[in-house]
Amino acid sequence: MKTSHVDVAWPLDPTFWERVNLGTRWGRYVWEVEKRAVLRAVTLAKGSGAALEVGCDGGRWATFLADKGWHVTCTDTRPEALELCSCRVPGAHCILAKATDTTLPCDRSRMNLLLCIEVEAVCNQDWFITEAHRVLTPGGILVTTILNKASLRAFFHAVASGRDAAKMRSPDYYQVAYSGWRNKLVQSGFKVIHEEGCCWAPFARDSDSLLVPLFVKLEELLGLGHLTTLSPWVVVAAQKS
Repeated sequence: MKTSHVDVAWPLDPTFWERVNLGTRWGRYVWEVEKRAVLRAVTLAKGSGAALEVGCDGGRWATFLADKGWHVTCTDTRPEALELCSCRVPGAHCILAKATDTTLPCDRSRMNLLLCIEVEAVCNQDWFITEAHRVLTPGGILVTTILNKASLRAFFHAVASGRDAAKMRSPDYYQVAYSGWRNKLVQSGFKVIHEEGCCWAPFARDSDSLLVPLFVKLEELLGLGHLTTLSPWVVVAAQKS
């Protein structure tokens, strides 16, 4: 898997996920996969425009987009995340979301780009694809991640959660099968322009194991990134027709 070209400096006062993505081997691997999809979307957008990032955390993608001239709207359910994002991206329009929301806070056909990356509580929801289609302009692009229920990793996650429910980190993990989700995406008026499977190896999201590069290389040699219907995670970019 080729490395994408986005230079990311270690941020001041990093959030937990920024420490994971920049400071661990597995985190950097996952983020590289996500970056490829975002870069593909930004390239196809052919310029800047209006972008919405759902679950912005400290604003790592908002910063990247703002630096390229995008007008960014950011949402999160945590006030402290929005405060940090606002400090880093003064021009961003930051909106506090609620876990019970069933719509995206934008007018129809308003956004050229929509990012919802590793926000399973949103992208798993039945309303999400419909809302993504509503807020995107014709030709607008959605970039999101799906934790695939049809994967072997999902099976082991369910077994582990059943043994010790207290250790289950999120009830939103592995709730949808990618093939069915993808079919709904296409039927809703999207064209898939990029999809890549990842996370086949049994590492935790914050793992810094020395074995990570070996498994990543093996994943590349076996072409597992192309087996999206069975991949544990899928990063996908889709364009509204």
